[in-house]
Amino acid sequence: MNVKILATCNELAKFTTPLKSRFLKLELTEYSWKEFLTISNNLIKSRNKHLDEKISKRIAEIVWSDIKTEDIRDSLQIAKLTYSIEDVEDIAHTLIKYKSK
Repeated sequence: MNVKILATCNELAKFTTPLKSRFLKLELTEYSWKEFLTISNNLIKSRNKHLDEKISKRIAEIVWSDIKTEDIRDSLQIAKLTYSIEDVEDIAHTLIKYKSK
């Protein structure tokens, strides 16, 4: 059986040296705003058919500029809870206020 394993992580330092030595390590650059917006919009549209582009763009703006995580997963989590632009604002306000650091 020919098996290939691909793995990603955000903090390589948490892995042991023997485990790290088994992988080819590549460091990817962080997304630019334009890349983040494109990826966020595409993923939100593909997973949440009920949301329009105005809402998905607002979600990306809030995650990038207000919540400041620049994390696509945050965009997707907000999208799951959203049905309107007002929902986006309410959810974002709650996340900014209560999300653990």
